[in-house]
Amino acid sequence: FGATWITWSNIHYHLDLDDGNGNRYIGPGMNWANWDATWEMIGKAMFGICPMTVPILWTIMYTRERCRPLSDNEYRHPLTGLPQINSEATGMHELAGVSVVPGDGSPPQKGM
Repeated sequence: FGATWITWSNIHYHLDLDDGNGNRYIGPGMNWANWDATWEMIGKAMFGICPMTVPILWTIMYTRERCRPLSDNEYRHPLTGLPQINSEATGMHELAGVSVVPGDGSPPQKGM
């Protein structure tokens, strides 16, 4: 996302598009006529804001998964506390990372 934002602000500037107020830049921090301020903003965004956003979002997602109620065929993993599918309750078994349904391997018959 950050690289797209930088690329688009540069294209916006070089195509002489304006922001509705007659400015050739998207925002004052991305004024490509002032290289020092622009590169400072890029540095803050790419090496400050973006890297801080990822762990915050991961924490939110992890917390959400730990707090949600379990369905009847799930249990909490003893180490992570995250929901796991209970293979015995669903009739699914996991073999080498691939879920398979127990049976003779033949395709399902019509009407079943």
